[in-house]
Amino acid sequence: AISAFVLSTAMGSLMVGLLANLPVPVGPGLGCAAFFAYGLTGSRTTVDRAITEMGITCCLLSGCVMLVLGVLDLPRRIFGIVPIPVKHSMPIGLGLLLSLCGFQQMGLVVADPYTGVRMSTSIGMSIILGAAGAIAMAFVAHRAPKELKFTQFVGPIAFFTLVSWSFGLSPWPEGLITTPVFGETLINFHELGKFFWSPVFGLFMICMFDIGGIVESVCGFADSMDAAKRRKPLITPDGVRGEYWVYFSCGV
Repeated sequence: AISAFVLSTAMGSLMVGLLANLPVPVGPGLGCAAFFAYGLTGSRTTVDRAITEMGITCCLLSGCVMLVLGVLDLPRRIFGIVPIPVKHSMPIGLGLLLSLCGFQQMGLVVADPYTGVRMSTSIGMSIILGAAGAIAMAFVAHRAPKELKFTQFVGPIAFFTLVSWSFGLSPWPEGLITTPVFGETLINFHELGKFFWSPVFGLFMICMFDIGGIVESVCGFADSMDAAKRRKPLITPDGVRGEYWVYFSCGV
């Protein structure tokens, strides 16, 4: 799964850079992953191979739908009619989801049988390091010189990662480079039920809105950074320049 994630993200992002010339990463997103894990296949203590094969096959079909409709330029047109406030709220929602995942990894948010999640009642080293890292990134983002802005996240992340390895909170990497390992293919069209179109449509919609929101937010940030340089803006009244190729690359 990790090898497939890395390779698909690298290929999709490279295609966006070459075809669309946009600073937009493309890869398997948290929205689709959450829907697959908790909605499509369900949260189970044991793995049901038939349900897993059904879910993986639906993912393949939704990718095919995105590719075909992307060639026809439909995702871009559909997302173009979404109100501006909704577009701006999508990256905020994604940020909240990422924050929740980070808080759970830190141990700040723990599982609860009644409410789903709750705040932890204890403070461990992982919580202290996570909070210190967030404060350090915020401080560097506001205080770093303009020519060193690229270090506002890389520096604190590298430092606190080393600290986490040193205290045994995270395992040390086993090497710099490893050979990709792929498991068996879990595509099985015989496991599809007669209502398979519903999860396929759901995955397609999640992917379309995820990538559309990311394109708007990333390109909007890029325009604000390049405003002083008087470059041609990425976001125009007709949409984002090169957005067609983003959806095409996403489908691939």
